[in-house]
Amino acid sequence: MTKKVLEKVKINELLFYTLAIKVVFPRSENFICSWHVQQNLKKKFCFLNRGNDPKKKTLYREIINLPFSNYPEVFEGSISSIIKSKYISKELKKYLENKMQQKQLFVKGYLKSHFCCGMCTTSRLESKHRVMKRYLNSGKRLTELFQVMKELEDKELNKLKNEIEFKNVKERSKIESSDLINYFNEIYSGYAMERLKDNSIDSVNYKIKKVNQNQWYFIFI
Repeated sequence: MTKKVLEKVKINELLFYTLAIKVVFPRSENFICSWHVQQNLKKKFCFLNRGNDPKKKTLYREIINLPFSNYPEVFEGSISSIIKSKYISKELKKYLENKMQQKQLFVKGYLKSHFCCGMCTTSRLESKHRVMKRYLNSGKRLTELFQVMKELEDKELNKLKNEIEFKNVKERSKIESSDLINYFNEIYSGYAMERLKDNSIDSVNYKIKKVNQNQWYFIFI
């Protein structure tokens, strides 16, 4: 039996979570949930969304969408224009500058350089906690906890398998024998592997079409 080490952890911004993870999982990488960062930005800059000024409302949307910027260059361009805005105080600009020093930990465009199964928030985990609470309480034994977790994972896996049966069987058979899948099979759970196979199939089902001499675009087949 090989010993597996937790490599990546997604949390909200509470400091004690960060410290605890460093102690319990010293070799892991620690990221911050993009959704929780967005909620904090909404609270800090909600005043921009009040009233009928379209410029302030546009600025508000640009600020709260910073954590979900798909590309680093888009993020850098957005934060640069936001800092120059006359609608934000010096204190809030300083807050943004300090917050964005951790951009590699929560901005989607930077997180793409790490394998996180496409997740940049803790929402999936929190939804699983909600489901577990239906089956578990403080009176349950530890063995029952693992049994319930296994049953829930099997349900998710079967649900996903039913969904992918509608897809091309030949493509799925081909991707299952790929070096990428064989490499991660022994590291990640069955559910994560099914998602990876699904996304891998989608990623190769594109073709490039030329619009004119300088423009191209992708078409999903």
